[in-house]
Amino acid sequence: MWKVPPDCTKASWTVRFVTAQPGQVEASKQKSVYFPTGPWRLLSDPTSLLRLQGDEAPSTLAIVFSGTPMPQLGATAIDNGRWRVPSLNNAPEFYVFGNLKSVEHDVDGFLVRHVADNIDRVQRLGLVRAQEDAWRYLSAIMPPPADTRPQDRQLLIVWLGVRDRKMAGGAAGSRSFVANYFEQSEPLPQALTLTILAHEQQHQLVDLVRGNRPPLPVWVGESLAQYYGLKALAQSGLDMKATAEVRDRYVDAARPVTAGLVEWQRRHDKGDPAAHPLFYRRGATFWALLDAAVQKARADAQSLDTFMPQLLTAEFGADGQLPHAFVVRLRSVAGPSIDDILARCVGP
Repeated sequence: MWKVPPDCTKASWTVRFVTAQPGQVEASKQKSVYFPTGPWRLLSDPTSLLRLQGDEAPSTLAIVFSGTPMPQLGATAIDNGRWRVPSLNNAPEFYVFGNLKSVEHDVDGFLVRHVADNIDRVQRLGLVRAQEDAWRYLSAIMPPPADTRPQDRQLLIVWLGVRDRKMAGGAAGSRSFVANYFEQSEPLPQALTLTILAHEQQHQLVDLVRGNRPPLPVWVGESLAQYYGLKALAQSGLDMKATAEVRDRYVDAARPVTAGLVEWQRRHDKGDPAAHPLFYRRGATFWALLDAAVQKARADAQSLDTFMPQLLTAEFGADGQLPHAFVVRLRSVAGPSIDDILARCVGP
């Protein structure tokens, strides 16, 4: 955090780009990165741009070159080569510039631009089509508002290849995200890639649906994104054995529960690094149990999907508790089994 005098009219700083090592850029670190092949640069809002604390209005970014201008892309174009920078409490954004090779396509009225460390490999692995399929599956469950403005119907996806599972992850912005993909074409790596993609895509859709509402509690946002990433994977048509293996890594009803998700949210808010990974595993397991309870009660005529629009537009308590009206509606459908699941997984 910077503190400046009240009469300060200009602040300057230097962004130092990390030079990319092939197959070793972790998307979840959200760093600004220089890619010698191209060359081109990824500018990451969370680690490189300043936002004014207390100022909820979005600002704009203009990338001006001292020499020959280079192509540039952001998520949301404003005008005259400027890009929107979200307000302080909203999801971040990512920007790219340099010798870019991109792929553009229209998905249900949204202009989607793909940029990658190797766009030919990304296309060969079918990731452009996979994003389109994931978008259509997820947006049918949590549709963007019909009155979404044209300037908000632009998405930017930055793909970064890896080979090591420990490095694989992503980071979602309001209209842009960076995602690692596995360079290997075998079924398991590609199943993991699709899960990352769908996880980040779900985050974007939640941002669209929630609009000006406060962000979801971290445990809710991350666990829902992970569970719906797994659901998108299940309907993708990828190798069933690989799909089941990825799901089993996260959804395990027999896993011991030492504290509820609300308690882990409190620990996360106090800086406990152990909390965030648990939102993926225990959180995904929680939603899977709820989903199964609803499907069993309704003989597969309904699922958790039915309740997503209500949940994503609801107000949550400061402590991360689920909205009361959402729980009441679930209970009316699936009965007391809901209370058992909540008591075990979410806690008081």
